[in-house]
Amino acid sequence: MHAGTVYMECHNQVAGIEYRNICTKYGLEVPRSGWKTPPKVVENSRVVIMWDFQIQTDKLVTAEILSESNIRKKEYDKLEKHQGLNEELEKDV
Repeated sequence: MHAGTVYMECHNQVAGIEYRNICTKYGLEVPRSGWKTPPKVVENSRVVIMWDFQIQTDKLVTAEILSESNIRKKEYDKLEKHQGLNEELEKDV
């Protein structure tokens, strides 16, 4: 449960950076603080930015919810995947 909360906080911080970049690109007011939750909708004649909305799609889109066990499995998979690269790098040292 805690891992999901931490993941969401991390996700929102990165999304907040992108939000600020998009605001800058399209001439919208850029929030002064990167840590506050953006308004749900901001727009001008060129763009509409929506924050934290569900979007209905024609096809089912699934998202993998990260749990503690999923995170551990992903870490293991990445370590295993890159083991050969690690061995090659260690040879050059």
